[in-house]
Amino acid sequence: MERFNSVATRDYGLLSKVYGLLAFSIASAVVGSVVGLSHVVMVATHFWLFAILELVLVFATSIVGQNKEMALPGFILLNVFTFITGFTLAPILSFALAVNPAAIIYALVTTAATFVGMSLVPIVFRVNVLGMGGFLFAGLIAIVVASLLNLFFHSSVAALVISIVATVLFSLYVSYDTARILSMDPDAPAIALALALYLDILNLFVNILFLFLEFSGNRRN
Repeated sequence: MERFNSVATRDYGLLSKVYGLLAFSIASAVVGSVVGLSHVVMVATHFWLFAILELVLVFATSIVGQNKEMALPGFILLNVFTFITGFTLAPILSFALAVNPAAIIYALVTTAATFVGMSLVPIVFRVNVLGMGGFLFAGLIAIVVASLLNLFFHSSVAALVISIVATVLFSLYVSYDTARILSMDPDAPAIALALALYLDILNLFVNILFLFLEFSGNRRN
């Protein structure tokens, strides 16, 4: 990894905008989770429909969010997407609340600590991690493929390994996406960048929560 050559002139304005949008996104996800907990059966029954809706929304938000002229529609799409992701977390949150409520707290704290710690790599320690992009994308594709395959094999060992690898991968993605923000023009569209960081946090939380439940002996069927 190399160090940034232009750290003295670095502008944190874009990062501040992204963090502001990220705060709104997380708040929307929390509201979605609270609402979802009142509709757990519906979410579980129609999980794949919600999964498809999430895919549509994430692509729409990513495309619209790259256009500065569509900042308001992008903001609305971002928060609708994050609300839906929180809503669809209801089944795993309901399960955790039933068998080990502390796991949710541990997962939240660990996710927050990981996010802060990995963000410090490019912000404070000023390490250039942009070269990891290809490696991280390859790892993401591998995890997606492995997860899809495990839907058929239902291997608890494979699920555990996938979650461990995913936790490491999305931790690195936090550093990478933060470095990407710092390397961009301060006037660049912030919606798509906030979406990327939100997805890092969401995937971190889900996988860390899964690991806490696994290691505490509370497995989901």
